[in-house]
Amino acid sequence: MEIPTPLRNLAQLLQVRKQQSKPYNLLLTSAISLTPEVLTEICGSADWQKFRAYLRGLGPNDRLEMLNYHLRSDNQESYRALVRLIKAGYFSTVLTTNLDSALEAAILEYQLQPPNYQTLVVGRDQDEYIAAALENQASTIRIVKLHGSLSDRVLPATFPDFFELPDPIRDGLERYLNRDIIIVGTLNREDDIARSLTIRGRSSIYYVLPQDHSVDDEVIQAIVARGNNPSTFVISGQYGHFETFFLTLDTLLQVDSPIVSVDAPPTKKQAIKPAELDSSKAVTAPKSLQDLTSVSREIEQQQQFVYPLSKIEREQKPASTQKQEEGKESPPVNIMIIKIVSGVIAIAALLGAVSLFVNLTPSFNAIFIIPLVIILAVFILGLMGILNANQITEIFSKGLNTKGDKSKKNDKQKVDS
Repeated sequence: MEIPTPLRNLAQLLQVRKQQSKPYNLLLTSAISLTPEVLTEICGSADWQKFRAYLRGLGPNDRLEMLNYHLRSDNQESYRALVRLIKAGYFSTVLTTNLDSALEAAILEYQLQPPNYQTLVVGRDQDEYIAAALENQASTIRIVKLHGSLSDRVLPATFPDFFELPDPIRDGLERYLNRDIIIVGTLNREDDIARSLTIRGRSSIYYVLPQDHSVDDEVIQAIVARGNNPSTFVISGQYGHFETFFLTLDTLLQVDSPIVSVDAPPTKKQAIKPAELDSSKAVTAPKSLQDLTSVSREIEQQQQFVYPLSKIEREQKPASTQKQEEGKESPPVNIMIIKIVSGVIAIAALLGAVSLFVNLTPSFNAIFIIPLVIILAVFILGLMGILNANQITEIFSKGLNTKGDKSKKNDKQKVDS
């Protein structure tokens, strides 16, 4: 199965929007973590209604402990791919209804710390502050957790049943969702989110889900109402799985290692866009995470000469700029003159100090004056940067060799006599 056209188009759009500093919005739904397998582990059934009934029968603390125990993400590598995209500037504010901290853990792995990154949790942080974060374009990376956080022991009292978000947050959420956005996972269980998604406006919605879409899906209805064809904006099937979607997107955008020709760097005219890749070479969908390696290799074969133009511009700097940068490698001549003069003054002061010491110490053997002066002078020149470590070692090595040769010559004279 070839990489779907909507995914290729999205990758190209993300590159353009990044250059314009207008990244797409991103929503991760709880369908990513509350999978049928997790539901079965918790209540013995993948049926959502049975899952709801089971949780309602638990107390608040038991509900937290049960969810915290079972929501162990197996998609950490996919979250790492998402963090690489975030760090590269493809996304800034990310909304999620997931309760686990898999995304935050991946962010910490990349050593992102405040003030460059912050997490806002509904029910923990002030509503007005979260609403302001949804309104404004973030200058830092923001993760907004709409349904609470298990690590903070924040969970809506009615979870997993329907509940209303506070008014300030709901208004900000509606404006956020009705900009250009990528929604990963179904909204069938997110009534509060779905109600904020309007059919008005001209913004685009890219919808990512593993199963085939239904005409009753509220996201599909919003896509159609905005005059768009779902076949152009829905990424489903194998590439609609969370673990495959972000790994493939990361590979298409080549966030960590841009593909460069080994012969010579291409010019701007030679550089091509992702949409211009040879579509005749089909890239098959990975059947498992292990198959993603082969997918990456196939993509790399099609992406020779593709990398950000900023890198091309760096490699094609004017000769004058390159000479200026090369000139920075050696210190200016006037600094060297100052160092030499300072070294001479320091040595002269040293000789005066040694002379004074000899005069005040009659028992001092004058034969040690010269080696002492040389040692201290070399030491001072080394501290001032005039001599490096190799030169200092060479001076002492020659001194020791000379002393050894003189000793051998004296011994030979004694033997001859």
